[in-house]
Amino acid sequence: MDIISTVLNQLTNQDNLKHVGTRANAQPSEVQKVAQKGLPLIMEGLNQRTAKDSDISARLASSIEKHEKDDVANLPNLFQKSNPDEGSQLLDMAFGNQQRDVESQLSKDTGVEQSKVGTILKLIAPIALSMLAKKKGSGSLGASGISSLLSGFSGDMQKQSGFNASSLISGFLGGQDSKDSKEGPLDKLGDLFNRK
Repeated sequence: MDIISTVLNQLTNQDNLKHVGTRANAQPSEVQKVAQKGLPLIMEGLNQRTAKDSDISARLASSIEKHEKDDVANLPNLFQKSNPDEGSQLLDMAFGNQQRDVESQLSKDTGVEQSKVGTILKLIAPIALSMLAKKKGSGSLGASGISSLLSGFSGDMQKQSGFNASSLISGFLGGQDSKDSKEGPLDKLGDLFNRK
């Protein structure tokens, strides 16, 4: 089983999500809803922002190397050790000043309180680093290596999760020119979330 399938399958197990739920004051089912959409969003945000910012690429490469020994097949253990400060840093890399907007729309879509959404995202974000470290294997990553790794990995995650994060994130991170459209990033995001 590949890395993405290993993690996504574990996100359907309520017992596996209890560690995050306890720390976020949320039900395991709430953690699941946020995680299943949040991880693809984090990956695609990193994909798009590292493609434009070499500083973010360097920071991300350094963060990934710290997770080379993580076992993605043992999600409860990773959740238990998850550092929210590291999660906050990764969310800043992925979303920048659009983080609150992402959290707000995720809250509307999942029915989970925005304060819980923010905490859950901080706790699950380091899992993205574990997945990327496992995919990377041994050796260091340069800027081009980060770009290549994220591009393929983000696309695979969206495909397997069935959640289109690419267009959604583009709206937040500058893919939409608001002067040419009355519909802003949040409107487009809402349309995507509500599409059957």
